[in-house]
Amino acid sequence: MRILLIDDDAGVRRAYARMLQMLEREHRVAIEIVTVATCELGMEQLRAAPFDLIVTDNDTGTPLLGIDLIRQVRTLGIPTAIILIATEGPRLTLQQGHEAARNNSWVVWLPKPVNSEVLRDTAWRYIAAITPAP
Repeated sequence: MRILLIDDDAGVRRAYARMLQMLEREHRVAIEIVTVATCELGMEQLRAAPFDLIVTDNDTGTPLLGIDLIRQVRTLGIPTAIILIATEGPRLTLQQGHEAARNNSWVVWLPKPVNSEVLRDTAWRYIAAITPAP
C-alpha cells in the first residue's frame, strides 16, 4: 500500500505520517508513505509511480490547490483514492469541498482540524476495500 502525503507544514506531515503508519501495526498491512510539501511535487510523484491513496492539504502555499490536484488526478485517469484535508476559507468553500467529494469516487473531505482516529478510520476504509484478505 503506497500513500502520498502532501502538506506544506513539515510537522503536520510527520504527525499525519505517524497516524497513518499506525494502520500498519493495527491491521498488519505493509504501508509505504511518501511525503512532499506541495501539490506540484505531489503531481510529480504521481506521474513517476502509482499510489493507492493520496492524503492532501488543500492549501500548500502554492497556486496548485488540493482541489485542483483532485481535478488533475481525475483528468489523467489516475485511479487512486484521495483524502482532502482543509478548512473552509477563501481558497476552498464548503460547497467546493462537498462537490469534490460528491463528484469523484473515493474522494473524502475532512475538515481541519482532523484527529488521528478520523484520519486512520477514513484511510482504513479505503485500504480495507482494496487489500486482499490473508
